[in-house]
Amino acid sequence: MTAAPRPTVAPALHALRAPRGIAVLGASDDPVKIGGRPLAFLLRHGYRGRLFPVNPARATVQGLPAFPSLDAIPEAVDLAIVVVPAERVLEALEAAAAKGVRVAIVFSSGFAEVGDAGRREQARMGDLARRTGLRVIGPNCQGFAHLPSRLIATFASPFLDETLHVGPIAMVSQSGAMAGMLYEMAREAGLGFNYWVSTGNEADVQAAEILAEVVEDPDTRVALCYVEDIKDAGRFREALGRAHRRGVPVFVLKSGRSAEGRRAASSHTGALAGEDQVYEAAFREWGAIRAADPADLLHLPQAFLRYREAGPRVAILSNSGGLGVLSVDLCVDLGLTPAVFTDETTAGLRAALPGFAAAQNPVDLTAQVLSDPGLLMRVLPLLEADPGVDVIVFQIALFGAATDVGRVAREVATVAGRTTKVVAASCPQRRVVEAFRQAGVLAFDDPTVALRSLACLARTTRLRPRWLARTTGAVAPPSGAPEIFRARASAEDFLSEWESRRLLEPFGLPLVQSALCADPDAAAHAAERLGYPVVVKICSADLPHKSEAGGVALGLTDAAAVAAACRRIRRRVAERAPGAAVEGFLVQRQAAGALELALGVKADPVFGPVVLVGAGGILVEALRDFRLLLPPVDGAAAEEALRALRIGPLWDGLRGGAPLDLAAAADLLMRLGEAARVLTGLVAEIDLNPVLVGPRGEGVVVLDALVRLVHAEGAH
Repeated sequence: MTAAPRPTVAPALHALRAPRGIAVLGASDDPVKIGGRPLAFLLRHGYRGRLFPVNPARATVQGLPAFPSLDAIPEAVDLAIVVVPAERVLEALEAAAAKGVRVAIVFSSGFAEVGDAGRREQARMGDLARRTGLRVIGPNCQGFAHLPSRLIATFASPFLDETLHVGPIAMVSQSGAMAGMLYEMAREAGLGFNYWVSTGNEADVQAAEILAEVVEDPDTRVALCYVEDIKDAGRFREALGRAHRRGVPVFVLKSGRSAEGRRAASSHTGALAGEDQVYEAAFREWGAIRAADPADLLHLPQAFLRYREAGPRVAILSNSGGLGVLSVDLCVDLGLTPAVFTDETTAGLRAALPGFAAAQNPVDLTAQVLSDPGLLMRVLPLLEADPGVDVIVFQIALFGAATDVGRVAREVATVAGRTTKVVAASCPQRRVVEAFRQAGVLAFDDPTVALRSLACLARTTRLRPRWLARTTGAVAPPSGAPEIFRARASAEDFLSEWESRRLLEPFGLPLVQSALCADPDAAAHAAERLGYPVVVKICSADLPHKSEAGGVALGLTDAAAVAAACRRIRRRVAERAPGAAVEGFLVQRQAAGALELALGVKADPVFGPVVLVGAGGILVEALRDFRLLLPPVDGAAAEEALRALRIGPLWDGLRGGAPLDLAAAADLLMRLGEAARVLTGLVAEIDLNPVLVGPRGEGVVVLDALVRLVHAEGAH
């Protein structure tokens, strides 16, 4: 039987929002039980669509006529909620597919989370979905809610509350418990949702698919995601592209920052570019804003719920000099720019402020604002009119009981309502925050959170065009590796340095001049041709780290020294690695440079090839100063990555030093990105270390290249 074309999740999401009928398979008359909660929630919250409980043991369930089976329902059913034991789930899904159900939500657990047998059953569930076209959410999920339509297809405890907290936030979570916790936290913070989705084990429908659809809803202003893993990087990239097109920010909380127990590869790249670092790179380059914890996931989006964009130049206004200075420091740390006021603004501030207050950023209103409430409205319009100010933040330390907080909030709201600039306030006192929010002002209960949220908004405003370019359009497929290497994935992992060079040369990498020599005499002749000084290395696929086997000699200045070095290297290698297959000796012109870099590529199982750049030599592991990028790598991304390194200040010259060739290093990074893309499926890792960088205009040179191949059984 030929499988039906697999539909997108869009029709399923439509069925979730507005199904012609909802069937609950395994429906319970007890509204507290898991099988009873979906019906209870749908009825309690006022869902107006058709509901069909399926329970062969009862004539009615929660006051509704019950049906013995799905096919006994005389009307169309678009959504099936499956709450039967694990061993009966596949039977239920087959019945749903036969009935023409468009989407099934499987609450039932006992699948991949319990071991191999469960994984096999879950795989059968995915096969059924692909074969029949039925889209399946779950298993082991807590369901779906579209709050505006009162469709609460879940058993999650937060919906026991009589009130639905409806708002512009869409949330997609692989964990049902995390989704429930975030809903509760959002309610406490006064935030509301339009979508609330738990995808569970994802036998079929993935979180990225749901995300791609909910960001298209005009009522969605912000999307929140909790993910434990991403199964399909292409779908995630597409979802982010859709979000960027609509101007919807996507905030992601990703668990599993530490990946202990994962294989540490023999190369520097493999050891450094762990799973979480790759996710971090994908989020950064594709424009998902990563949250540190659940509270962060709710705090960071708050500026986006009031404003769509912001510039980076911030004016700090405070009734505490200390808090104002701390806020300016934090702005710098977060990538915001403390605004520099015009002369006109400065003169106006001098006239408005007490004589002992400084007319500069941060603006200290001093305690005078308590006895002179009009002071605020003399200062705010000055900041509003200054062309060098994008954002005004009123950082309030405390307001005394005598302060007319409502009046202050309304005055700030007056300015916020008439200006295109971002206006925000913060105060640790709940009554003050609530007064500002009621007046329509963006308000926070923590000054740090306020600036972090605004920094996210400013960064997103700046980078959204770049993110959109990186997440839209087709990614060109690899063009194929050179034929000589196409079938070369034998028992050994590594290519020798000479073979590595041959593989990489077509991509225009600036590899140091080299010659492969069979014996000491040939090496001496090659050295004469290359010019002294030279380096001699053992060439062997069995010795990826040649120096550890005594296989490297530096600074050789004549033919005799080269021949002697070859003989000495041969003896050392025979002693330390007697089984190594040796191709010969590699003779290279010894180069010099002002800075060492390490570049590399790692094949990630989810995201494909990942490019690494960092401080070179032994520093790559000692400092862990590196950045990851996803190919293709463009010039802007390459230069940004190089400048983001801790060694970044060296590019422009430090303490009178000469500027370095940033353009050449960026070009190499782009070329390596193209090599990584073309060699997808063949190469597991590439190490270029060290790479010497010369002064500006003098280029870069790769001194050592190491390639590890994908094994034949892993090739694709």
